[in-house]
Amino acid sequence: MKILAVDDVRLIRTLIKQATSSLEVTVLEAENGVDALRILRGQHQDIDLVLLDWNMPKMNGMEVLVTIKQDSQLKDIPVIMTTTKNERKSIIEAIQAGASHYLTKPFTSQELIKKITDCTGAVEPFSRSLSIAIKETLHQITAKKITYNLNDSEKKPHTLSSEEQSFISGQINFWGREYGVGFIIIEKESAAQVVSLQSQQPIEGISDSNLLKGISNIISKIALNASGRTASDVLTPVLMTGLIKEHSLAVMNNHLSFTSHTFTIEEINVTMKLYLFISR
Repeated sequence: MKILAVDDVRLIRTLIKQATSSLEVTVLEAENGVDALRILRGQHQDIDLVLLDWNMPKMNGMEVLVTIKQDSQLKDIPVIMTTTKNERKSIIEAIQAGASHYLTKPFTSQELIKKITDCTGAVEPFSRSLSIAIKETLHQITAKKITYNLNDSEKKPHTLSSEEQSFISGQINFWGREYGVGFIIIEKESAAQVVSLQSQQPIEGISDSNLLKGISNIISKIALNASGRTASDVLTPVLMTGLIKEHSLAVMNNHLSFTSHTFTIEEINVTMKLYLFISR
């Protein structure tokens, strides 16, 4: 997916690129309306969305919006207006001119991504971007690059060393949120892996249960790869609900944080929103 970010402030364009990095999009930049129209007319078949600032030199956002909607080759490209204006009259004016959505500055990464997904119907990137976020986090924590491709079950697995087969934890940055994550690997023949996540706020439009199910499917494949096991060796992930013992888990700033406590099978069996992966 390609997005054209049109804003005369370079910092805003940079922030847009950073906020959308997890969506696997390419962000093209234009610092004024004239440059924006030049890029659009040259690449209109490739651009899926325009983020358009209202106040700019040469041509303001409304003039660019009207031009886009009057051009037969450009009129179907969705446009999100971004501005410091928050007046009802301005919002109505933009919508009447053909804007798909309206964002008031300053906006959060989550607000921006929500508007983008609303405009483009981008559902598929959810799994891909979450998978990338998890793999990057594992790489940062373990210094081991996870090369597993979700669509390629023939990838050779990476086997964790004995030093790695204990406990790792960290944060996953995903869709403008930080997710606390803990991985526990039991050193025994029937290895167990526990993964738990909790965010400060839920992703709008996605229920906790659906998010956890999606995470389960992705992490189970990555966990298989990291442990060097095949799919036939692992049971279906089980969603556990309840609470974990206080000495094993601390909740700080709405994030889950594990202690360095050595877990036993009995302790792992306590119920919580955890996915338990147990090999046969």
